[in-house]
Amino acid sequence: MGASSSASTPSTNPRDIEKEIAKHTTREQTILTWFEAMDDDGSGDVSLWEFVSQFKDLLQHNQLMPVFEQYDKNGDGKITKEEFVAHIKNGYAKESDQVFRRKMVKAIAIFRKNKTSPSNPKIVLKELKSICHSREDVARELFKALDDNGDNNLSWEEFYNQMAAVKLCTEDELKKQYDSLDNNNDSVISEDEFVKSFVHLNASDPDTKFRKETAEMIGNLRSIYYAESPSHARMMVRRKVMERTIWQLEHQDGDKKKIQELKDKLASG
Repeated sequence: MGASSSASTPSTNPRDIEKEIAKHTTREQTILTWFEAMDDDGSGDVSLWEFVSQFKDLLQHNQLMPVFEQYDKNGDGKITKEEFVAHIKNGYAKESDQVFRRKMVKAIAIFRKNKTSPSNPKIVLKELKSICHSREDVARELFKALDDNGDNNLSWEEFYNQMAAVKLCTEDELKKQYDSLDNNNDSVISEDEFVKSFVHLNASDPDTKFRKETAEMIGNLRSIYYAESPSHARMMVRRKVMERTIWQLEHQDGDKKKIQELKDKLASG
């Protein structure tokens, strides 16, 4: 979100926001203004990635999922307008109107300034072109998308849980990829180690292909956010594992009955 007060970009100036919400006749209208400041893609829901992108500098890492789940009452991996309004309205129920408005102005200003890191691969690619001047910079953005717990290291479990959801590979193939990135064989991949290894392993790729394929991985990984093993992320990984198993069986002329059973299970959710 921007900082100007044009019609297309709401103001982040607290005085402007005070005047804006002074026109509201209910608290729900004001809460929805905050919600709209968080809903960067205008989908009508706040996705997990929108939430994480905007709250990561306001909360401790280990607080992100517990707070998200307080809003996401039905556990479907997104916060609806109804869920958001109900949670905020209840949380501020005992506050006077003056205190409520003051806190809302502050929240709206903050979230209008904050911007969700894009997960759409095409937008990610544009982002990489503008902020990443080298392949090393591109690789660092990929590392950030993988490093959901923010400790600047990738364990095998962290790597597998996410890559299994975005790539049609067997566990053995992913383990080989992990080991190829783990230069010092200490079973942990640091950021610098990852960047050096990733750039080296893809050195033969033309720059256009390197950036496009990396942008696709970054977008897919951003949309998962596996930290703290939330139930919807585990469900996504299970679905991806089933898709990968179907793909493998079909390419190996496997049991057609088994393939159909898996497809039926996938279709039923």
